Order: sequence, then structure tokens, then C-alpha cells
Amino acid sequence: MRSACRPPDGHVPDAPRPGVDRGDGRDTRGRYATGQENKPWVDKEQLGLAHYAEDNDVEVITTQVRVDYPGSPQNGRKYDGLVVNGDGENTYDGIEIKSGGALAKYLQPGNTQYQFDNAVNAGTPARGTLDGNEILVTRVIIREEP
Repeated sequence: MRSACRPPDGHVPDAPRPGVDRGDGRDTRGRYATGQENKPWVDKEQLGLAHYAEDNDVEVITTQVRVDYPGSPQNGRKYDGLVVNGDGENTYDGIEIKSGGALAKYLQPGNTQYQFDNAVNAGTPARGTLDGNEILVTRVIIREEP
């Protein structure tokens, strides 16, 4: 007698698992699968930074630097890009690219990235280290990339 749960050949297919690509780059939960190399937000981020550099005639540094300030609402922040500004020695603008639904999520009440960025824009610099030198992010610029 065959079990009603087994196919006739006896092979039981793997059950869908979180993180395993279902064939379209996403897992059974709709999240990007483990090892998925084509993350569309990375392309949007690179494109947005290139557009920002071109539009403002500046060099954008794409090195990911963790910055923070005492009492911040999250454990530091990494911006998509950094641009030298004239606020003082080693001061930078943090450039953040938002695409798709990311901007709406960013603007939702309670979003800690938004709270962090507002504090920086209100005069609380975020400190980090870039190439061995202490830097201050004194402004945050949000750019939406369609």
C-alpha cells in the first residue's frame, strides 16, 4: 500500500524553506533568496548616486562608513554615499537613495532612520571613521530614484 503523501516514485520533494530561491530570486516568503546576486535596490542606489554626482558636480564617496551619535535611535547608520561639504574639517553630507516603496517606509512615524537623519539635520553630527580619519556627517540628503 502506498502512502497518500508520497509520489509513486517514492521521492519526496524538498519542502519550501525560507531563504531558498523559488526560481524568481525570492524565497517562499517573497524575500530575496540567500545568495541572490541581482538585488534591484543596489542598481537603484548606484544609479541614484551617479545622478546625484552629475546633478551637483561633486564626487560621491561610496565607501560604507558607520556613523553614530550618543543617544541615537538606532545602533549607528551607514549612508549610500558621502560628499565633502564646507561645514568644517572632515565634514560630509550623508547621501541616502530611496526607491520603490522605500521612501514611504522611511517617512512613516517611528522610522529610526528618519529620526536619526532628522537629528543630524537639526545639528547633531554623526561621527565615524573614513580611511583612518574621524569624520562628521553634518547633513543628510535623501534622494528618490524612480
